[in-house]
Formats: sequence, C-alpha cells, structure tokens
Amino acid sequence: MWLAIAVIALVLGAPLLRFVSRPDALDFSRGHRVALAQYQGSDPTGVPRQLRKANAIERGKYLVLVADCLSCHTAPGGVPFVGGRPFVTPFGTLYSTNITPDKITGIGAYNDAEFLNALHKGIRRDGVRLYPAMPYESYTYLSDADVLDMKAFLFSLPPAHAPALRDRLHFPFNQRSLLAIWSTLFNTDRRYQPNADRTAQWNRGAYLVEALTHCGECHTPRNLLQAPDHRRKFAGAVVDGWHAYNITADRDAGIGAWANDDLARYLATGHASGHGTATGPMAQAVTLSLTHLVAEDISAMLAYLRTIPPIPAPDLPSLRAIGPTSVAPGAVSEGAPRGEEVFEHACVDCHGTDGTSPFTPLATLPGSRAVNDPTGANVAQVVLQGVRDYKTMMPAFGQLLSNEEIASVTNYVTGRFGAKASRVTPAMIAVRRNELSELATPRLGTDLSIPLNVAPHPPIGQPVPFSHKLHVGLLLECSDCHVNLQLSPDMSLPPPSTCMNCHTAVDKDRPEIKRLAQMVAPGDVISWARVYPLTVGIRFAHSMHLLAGVQCVSCHGRVAEVSGLSEQTAVTSMASCISCHREQEAPTRCGACHGWPSDDPRVLGTWPLPAPVPFDPTPSTN
Repeated sequence: MWLAIAVIALVLGAPLLRFVSRPDALDFSRGHRVALAQYQGSDPTGVPRQLRKANAIERGKYLVLVADCLSCHTAPGGVPFVGGRPFVTPFGTLYSTNITPDKITGIGAYNDAEFLNALHKGIRRDGVRLYPAMPYESYTYLSDADVLDMKAFLFSLPPAHAPALRDRLHFPFNQRSLLAIWSTLFNTDRRYQPNADRTAQWNRGAYLVEALTHCGECHTPRNLLQAPDHRRKFAGAVVDGWHAYNITADRDAGIGAWANDDLARYLATGHASGHGTATGPMAQAVTLSLTHLVAEDISAMLAYLRTIPPIPAPDLPSLRAIGPTSVAPGAVSEGAPRGEEVFEHACVDCHGTDGTSPFTPLATLPGSRAVNDPTGANVAQVVLQGVRDYKTMMPAFGQLLSNEEIASVTNYVTGRFGAKASRVTPAMIAVRRNELSELATPRLGTDLSIPLNVAPHPPIGQPVPFSHKLHVGLLLECSDCHVNLQLSPDMSLPPPSTCMNCHTAVDKDRPEIKRLAQMVAPGDVISWARVYPLTVGIRFAHSMHLLAGVQCVSCHGRVAEVSGLSEQTAVTSMASCISCHREQEAPTRCGACHGWPSDDPRVLGTWPLPAPVPFDPTPSTN
C-alpha cells in the first residue's frame, strides 16, 4: 500500500515540483546577481540619460509608453487609458480597466503603496487579485522609483468616469481568490537584480526586455496554468490567434541571422527590408510602445536579445528571401487555382505580381516571416482583419471573401512567396471569424441603448456614393474616418484626403475616386449631408459621451448592416436623452443640452467629467 501511495504522490507531485522549481526569466544568464543598491555599474533602471533630469511626470510618460500601458488600457477606437479592451483567453473574456485618475472608476484613490502592490503583486487597492492578463509577473522587476514615476504620469491625465466592463469567465476561473495560488507559483515578487558579470548595456537591455516591454508575455510559450515557460524562453507563442515568432538567437527559426541595423529598424518602425512588416499585436506594440524608445535603449535591447539561447524549430523551413518568385516546393495544393484567382483580383494592385509592392516596401511579401510560416496563421489574419497601423493601409477582406477564398489565397501566398505552402482550411477561417466576432461585440457597463426610430426614414443622398456597410465590412472603425471624436465635441466628417489614404491604391480608377483625388490638392471639402443634424441651440459633445463609455452603436444603431444611412434610432428625441442621462446619473437640467440663444459655453452647465485635452504620446526631450 505504501508503495502505491508513493507512486501516486510521485505522479501527482512531479508536475507541481516542475512548476515550483521553474526558472525565472533571467536564470538562463547565470552569473552573479546583486541587489540594485550594491551594483557597481550604471543604474540599468529608470529612463535614458537624456531624461534623467526631467521631472517625475516626464520620466513616467516615457516609462508608461514603453511599458505599453496605452495598448492594453485603450479599447479599439476608444479614449486613451480609459480601458475596455477585450482579451479573449481559454478561460473566457477579460476587459481592461480605467487607469485614469478618476477616484471612483479609475486609480485616483490609489496611494503609493497600493499602486506598487498592483504592479508588483497583482493586488488591487481593495485587496482583490488581478488576472495575469495584467503582466505583473514581468512588472514585478520594475524598481519602486520607476513605478512611482509611472503613477505620477497617469495621475497627470484628465480623469475619466468609465466603469469597468463585466468580465465573462468560466467557472472556476471567475474565482479571483484562486489567483493567490497562481501568484505564489509564478510571480517572483522580486525587483530587478543586475548581473554583475554582464555589461551595463546588457543589464539595461535585460531590464527593458524583461520588465518594461515584457517581450516574454507574447514570445514565450505558456504552460498548462498559462504562466510563461522560461525553459523555452522566447521560442514563440500564439497571441489572440497571431503567431508571435521565435526571437531567440537561432539563425533559422529566430533572429540570429538578422543584422543589428535591420533588427533595430524593425523595433523602431515595424519594418525591415527583406524581413517583412509587423502586423497584429506586434504592430500595435511597435506603434504604441517600441517606437518611443530612444536609440541607446534599442541598442541595449539588442545586446540582451543576442544572448538568449537559441531554440531551433526543425519543422520550420528556412525563410525564402526576396528573389525569383517561382512556385515554392509544396505550393500546389487543393484550391491553389482559386487562390491565384483571388490574389489577381484583390491583392495584385498593392502587392505586385511578383510580391514586390509598387507603392510601399511595407507591402512587399517575400522575406516576411508571416509569409514563410507554413501554418499561414498571420497571413490569414491579415486578410481577415487588414492592417491599419501604418501609412499604407491594407483593408480587411473578411466581409468580402468567403472562408474558402481566404483559405485558398493564404495557401497561395505562402506557397508562391514563402518557403512552403500552408494548409489552411475553410473550417479554420470559420473558427477565427467566431473569435473576432467575440472581440467585436460591445460590452457596455449598461445594456442601455437608444431605441429604434419607428418612423420610416429613407436613406439620405450624399454627394459621393458611400457605403458604411462595405467599409465597416473591411473592419474600419468609426474613428478611422471620423477623427478626433475623443478630443472634440463635434462630429468630424472626412475630407477627401482621408478617403485617399486608402484609395490611392484601392479602386483608384473609379470615376468618383478620381474626383476625390482632384479635390485633395486644393483642400476642397465634401459637402456631406448630416444624418442627425442638431437643432439650433442644442449642444452635444461626442467627446464627453465617449469618455463615459458610450459606444457609437448605442446612439447611431447598426450602421454596419446598411449601405445608405438614415435615422435608425430616436437619438434626436428628448425622451431618449433624458432616459439615458438618468440611467447614467448624468445631468438632466435644461442647461446641460440647451444653449440657445447664447453661445457662451458655460450655458452647457458642469458635467461630471472634465473637458478632455489632446493626448500627445510623444515623449518629451526637454
């Protein structure tokens, strides 16, 4: 009996022992690690040299941007740092929270110790545990001084009243108390300790990669309990359906063969000739985080990344670089003729017949890791969702192409321009569509929405034919065309230059597009007809409503489902406004909305939210 008990204990205890004894993110480097106060070299924490004399807010601004707080705590098309971004996990959907200094719905009531606890230990002010979608097992390496500088910057932002959206996690993962066990196993709760046997540049790079930019959160595979598996450090992983590729020193599977200049350029801009363009979460990380790094910090990151032990991928073919575009081995697969047909119809204008874009190197296909990925995952994602992170925008084709067509063109592109054709199936595309639908479903703090307008309203004619259904089908967001909604009370209607950001390459030969192109140089405007014109004397601030968490669809209805716009909802009804304001505890006095005949802005009354100010994400160099 005792032998049986011993065997059972061994079987059950071995996995737990493996978890408990797992290496931390820096164990691979060996050497002698010392407390920061005892380190004899230059301090690897904090901001770069040119910002060392800046005040706490300026230092914190650099740290917050590099730490990518803006990306996670901003909903698609939403107000910076107000939260609401969905994270779909194997355990359900989480939503990021408001980190503006609002005292009720944000972090305004946090003192220094409570803020340190949140970032280092994953514990909220009220003692509730945070889910590790908040990367506190990486932020735990941040120095106390850096965390408090970050707090100083966040507290300098205008507060926004935005209640947290409701998480939808499956049992038992919705029991936050269980996270205490997770943190005990996987959070070291230890500040960064410099390696005395490494250079100052290496230590700075380690601090940036492991703590601030937390690259391992995406590029390191996770174990069964969803903690980073540092035994396979930076070997690549899947994030939101995208492949975050191997960034170890392996020459074939990783970045070992990249020149320093190319790698530095990729981190700073998201593109390196011969290596492709960042898309998906990596593109967002570049745009909102890595692009703010100063050159010396990028060099430090490279010095550290070069020392990551190589992890090969024997089943991954060598990248096919820019060169002849004859069909690669294995490119001929089921559906290949259909894939070629789709490419010639929808892709060739921007990407070129040989994969070399005639418009921008950002759209060149050969050499890209995504195109050379035999799973085809990221290529399929780009076709479905498009790319909107750079000056040249690729539209989404999710609503224009069938699952079969997307699978076929993905396999064709990887086969013709990559090392090996993928084997993506229509069923795989269908699964990803469902996941994207989950992400796109708005989850408000309240189920309130403006009721439908029962009166029939024909679509309003516009001076330029425009289909919201078509453009929303390409995954364009309201803020892509109606800019500055968060920063201005008025709805802005797109000028010709906004339209031509896409139509320089897309449908450029259509007569109406040519007419738009001719309007750009002289700065002409389009005389759009407003669907919901405001009555004289009515004041409506889009910015304030967006700050309060109101979604465009709540007032304007399902514009994605119609081509010609008409008054779908009763948004112009006083009853709709008052009922919504009462539900949200917003002002209902006359002066809040009625300003006529005075133009004095004070007639609007005092809202519970401050007037928003433009957010400049560019770090100061003063």
